[in-house]
Amino acid sequence: MSSIYSSELYMSDIRTAFLNTINSQKLQGKSVVITGATGLIGSFIVDMLMYANETLNYKINVYAVGRNIGRLQDRFVVYINNIYFHAIEQNVNDMVHFSFHADYIIHAAGNSYPAVFKQDPVGTITSNIYGTHNLLNYAKETNAEKFLFVSSGEIYGQHNYDACKENDSGYVNPMEVRSCYPASKR
Repeated sequence: MSSIYSSELYMSDIRTAFLNTINSQKLQGKSVVITGATGLIGSFIVDMLMYANETLNYKINVYAVGRNIGRLQDRFVVYINNIYFHAIEQNVNDMVHFSFHADYIIHAAGNSYPAVFKQDPVGTITSNIYGTHNLLNYAKETNAEKFLFVSSGEIYGQHNYDACKENDSGYVNPMEVRSCYPASKR
């Protein structure tokens, strides 16, 4: 068993997050795609949904999508034999043609770390734009119920207040290398 699952604090966070999810019962028996499943946010969402399956019998088909099947299998080794867990290798920059229907798509994929911004700013931009475009097309073609786009707070830019609202748009300096991420996520 992976050490993360033996952490009482992590498992408490998973339980608390899921139990405070509004209308979570709507997920029962549904299929949910989570892109960027090996990332911080994506992996937490996968764990929340699998928690619902294991403790509340929600029977959610969880499709954890990532660019590397080995990383997916390593990160989610505890779920590999679970009938509701599916590890899917897919780069969202490529056309998305899953062989299953997704009721919900949670798009958490993206190069969100500064080392990549500096190495490949254009790749960061195209990944955010094409990946989102491809997934939205898949959602439209398959008549998905909901699409959730995930990003860091960096998309709101620089501002002089503590909390951001969805329609806030602070300054992003286009001359900074790291601006490739917030600009393309916007």
